[in-house]
Amino acid sequence: MEAKTILIGVVLMALLAMPLAIAQEAEVDLQGDPGITPDSAMYGLKLGWEKIQLGLTFNQEKKAEKELEFAQKRLLEAKKMAEKGDLKAMERAEKEHDGLIEKAKERISKMDGDGKEKGINESVTKLVGLQRAMEVHEYRIEVLKNLISEKNMTDEQRVKFEALIDKMQNQTAKLMDLGEKKKDNFKTKLKAVTNKSDEEVEKVVEDIEKGQGLDAARKLVAEKRINQTENALEKVKERLEDAKQKGLNVSFFDEQLSLIESALTEAKSLYAGGNYTAALETLKPVSNFGRNLSEVVHKMGAEDKQDRIAELVKEANEKNADVEEMVREKAVEAREKAIVTTGRR
Repeated sequence: MEAKTILIGVVLMALLAMPLAIAQEAEVDLQGDPGITPDSAMYGLKLGWEKIQLGLTFNQEKKAEKELEFAQKRLLEAKKMAEKGDLKAMERAEKEHDGLIEKAKERISKMDGDGKEKGINESVTKLVGLQRAMEVHEYRIEVLKNLISEKNMTDEQRVKFEALIDKMQNQTAKLMDLGEKKKDNFKTKLKAVTNKSDEEVEKVVEDIEKGQGLDAARKLVAEKRINQTENALEKVKERLEDAKQKGLNVSFFDEQLSLIESALTEAKSLYAGGNYTAALETLKPVSNFGRNLSEVVHKMGAEDKQDRIAELVKEANEKNADVEEMVREKAVEAREKAIVTTGRR
């Protein structure tokens, strides 16, 4: 009887784990029905119902979790409004998104252990669960940016839509930075109350991250970013080849392509070594760099005058001037951090 009970328990645990794994894969991509959108007269009711749900949630960490959940809905709404070309409605989605992220920041900043090992570990566990949602959220914003970059719109429209996405991205980045700082504070407290070494404390936190699925989420997001960068690079190369066939000189793109390829190779190496965070840090600045380059090459395909091509190249160089150095710096920083935290090269 006891063996049967254990078997049933194992089966139930497996069944419960399966939807979690499936959900993790599905939730990374920006897909789904946003429901009522900001261009609807009913949108205020939707927001009101969300506030009621938050009001009925009394645990502060659970509130932050719900705020992140609602913030992801704002991304779906923003995507829908971008597809419709409704800038005003997307502005409202962005404003609501940033308000939710700001509230989540306030709650996370107040998180604290009770001064004992058990309480600190519980706080770290809650924080890591929120960080997992943050990682996914940040990537979904990246997906939204890519969708906008491929959408057929005027330069003026693109600039305005991208500015809104940048605001959401900046708010999310601040939230993620806060999460890391808070976790470092918990590590310091844990070391003080347990007399554990730095390595032992890191191992405790690492185990919590794996248990809460943060490590798996970072692995998945890193894999998707690598694939995304590879696909974007191939697309740019195809467009450049088309330009060459038209007799255009595109040799001035060689250095920029080389920089992207170098960052991609570095990210793949870090990923293969299990350094998913470092791989992500290496590729983050490459994304905007690649989008700027792809946009210019796409415009170039419609041009047949070499002097106009020169203007477009100058535009690409101006957009990527600051990013080039950042790409190099991030690659070095990520590698050094990976060596310090894991000892893996």
